[in-house]
Amino acid sequence: ELLSADSSRESRWLLLTHKRYWLSPAVCVEMPGGGLCTEGDVSINLERLHAVEGSDLVNAVMGSSHLKARNPVLVAELQRSEVPGVWEEVSRGFVLPKRWSMDSPADVDGTDAGYEARIAT
Repeated sequence: ELLSADSSRESRWLLLTHKRYWLSPAVCVEMPGGGLCTEGDVSINLERLHAVEGSDLVNAVMGSSHLKARNPVLVAELQRSEVPGVWEEVSRGFVLPKRWSMDSPADVDGTDAGYEARIAT
């Protein structure tokens, strides 16, 4: 339903695969050969992300190594900005794996030891 909405026809979609991209709204630039991507940053080993059209979003999400590892995938919706050649994030949301649990990782006895053990490893 989301991808068939009239407003989504002008949208592009970006899988925010690194938490460093989660901190601020996504911005992409149009590439000379076509397509959109973020700039990335070699100095901190942050690779470029390439935006996809709505028809390719499902395949991109399903092929994501994050989803295959049972981790959520953060997806940003991009639309053209007033600046030529620049697309800006207008919304974002998580795609959750089928077996995603909202339960706390607390032990059966109710302590948070399970959570601490996860952090320590």
